[in-house]
Amino acid sequence: EVYREAGAKVTFVGHPLLDIVKPAWDKETAYRQFAADPERPVVLLMPGSRKQEVDQLLDIMLSAAEKIRRVMPDCQFFLPAATTISREMLQNKLDKYALSVQITVGNTYDLMQIANLAIAASGTATLETALMKVPTIVVYKTSPITYFIGRQLIKIPYVSLPNIIAGRQIVPELLQEEANAARVADEALRILSDWDIYSQTIEDLTAMRQTLGSGGAVRRTAELVLEVAAEQPGGKE
Repeated sequence: EVYREAGAKVTFVGHPLLDIVKPAWDKETAYRQFAADPERPVVLLMPGSRKQEVDQLLDIMLSAAEKIRRVMPDCQFFLPAATTISREMLQNKLDKYALSVQITVGNTYDLMQIANLAIAASGTATLETALMKVPTIVVYKTSPITYFIGRQLIKIPYVSLPNIIAGRQIVPELLQEEANAARVADEALRILSDWDIYSQTIEDLTAMRQTLGSGGAVRRTAELVLEVAAEQPGGKE
């Protein structure tokens, strides 16, 4: 709409993640490959792909996970590792907590399809979990000055991609001071323990996915480029 209002000729082709975010295994295989119990909740901890994000957020997530475990002792926690973060760094963080967390590498969409909840740093991962219909708690922390400047420049009310696309809050956002273990744990337990909230979130994520169109964005983009090129002088040659 912004481009159209500016007078540009625009064609909506869809979102490429719709073609990318797909599990390779069925659920039964995923449970088996990740040694997960299908009778117990699966919670993903996703602190981001940059070292600074992991430093800022993983301790919060792990402390929240401890609080969740005290109330829901059956919870299983998984940490899908980004290729940019060393396993040693993650393990050093995990060793400080009396908590069982399985670090996984690869097949993240297969892991997402068996997840009941994700706690994720704001970024592309939140859209990936949304497309996989995983209720997600979005967390983010940065320096106060950076946050202040960002809030002056960005006028939209949300920071996470699912909420921006939906045009309303469908997943909770915990930013800055609110991104603390107690708040994260409270939101997680609220979602996991209330079927009405959980099912409504799934419904909202499903509707959000539909606003992105259908798959095939890459193919449609290529076709559009060829159509435009054919319209140019000498294009058909």
